[in-house]
Amino acid sequence: MIQFVNVKLVTPAICGGAKPRELDESHVLRPPEIRGMLRFWTRALANGAGLDMRQCEAELFGSTNYGQKLGILPVIMSNLKNELELFPHKTRDYVDNHRTEQMIQRLLQRYDNDSDRVSKDLRSKTEMILAGDHIISLRFRLDNLEKQWKDKFIAVLWTWLHLGAIGRRSRRGYGSLVWEPNKNDLLSEKFNFNSDLNLLDESSLLEYLKSGLAIVESIWGAPKNSTRKSSHPTGVFKLAAIDQVFVGHVLKDDAGNSARYSAQPDGMQAIIHGMHVDTRSSISGEKEEMGFVRGRNNKLSSPMLWRLFPCAMGFVPVMTWSPKNVITITSGTAMYTYLYNKLGFKKSLLGNTL
Repeated sequence: MIQFVNVKLVTPAICGGAKPRELDESHVLRPPEIRGMLRFWTRALANGAGLDMRQCEAELFGSTNYGQKLGILPVIMSNLKNELELFPHKTRDYVDNHRTEQMIQRLLQRYDNDSDRVSKDLRSKTEMILAGDHIISLRFRLDNLEKQWKDKFIAVLWTWLHLGAIGRRSRRGYGSLVWEPNKNDLLSEKFNFNSDLNLLDESSLLEYLKSGLAIVESIWGAPKNSTRKSSHPTGVFKLAAIDQVFVGHVLKDDAGNSARYSAQPDGMQAIIHGMHVDTRSSISGEKEEMGFVRGRNNKLSSPMLWRLFPCAMGFVPVMTWSPKNVITITSGTAMYTYLYNKLGFKKSLLGNTL
């Protein structure tokens, strides 16, 4: 039996194709991409609850010992495709200035002679799947899951669709999906959602996330109503406490209007990528929390990830943070000002500050 969940794409998605080393783009939400997101949040919840992550993954997704457990069907989205500019720092001038022989050699040295990575760095535009009113149906075969693991999968699916996203740059707002409820869909077995009520403003979104995560905790044992802690020594992204989740405020451009996706310096892309954050004033260990470069070649995955919700007055970011080096950000630094003032991450779902 095939079960489904309907969603809408509310921010552009950068989805790779079957040949990622060739930097191809896809017209499809491919099963490996969806499965990867679901595995990520399975590990985050299992790790947060103190469970064996590999065992939980095997129970949900199968293994050589367990056989196939979960089937995911591809989602065709070809009518939503278009080419958009990447990010404010990836202008045509940037590309032209870096395409000299000298700069290409520097980039090759930086990326250990990975020519595909250099090609990616020298693109100013990419094809993106555009947001819109088009309904996307995510379809799953769950026949081989026992009830307790089906419940766990439903909780993972809800967590991904509300704290995560899909595609490249999914840690910075791209590929954000919003659930479109149907009484016969998979999530409606456990959760209730009304966009008119739950996406009215920041406060209503916050209360909705708290109630949803309480259901997730009743199924997984996490995230608990407790304070955040470092994810060390494992280094694996962990969702252990609602204190890790922050709801921001409506994002504004320099004129005070609701921000939109554009390549302008005050557009959505610049806001959510922190393009103008001067991390030199940050305390040691803090800038790694946003994934800034450590050393010459080591680019970290940010343990701070955010997705966007379309509330009545504009886009509102939601951050989930699995601290690596520090569990608080020093007040008064440029990084704190960016997170606190620009994005509005003033208090976590537990009520604590950054």
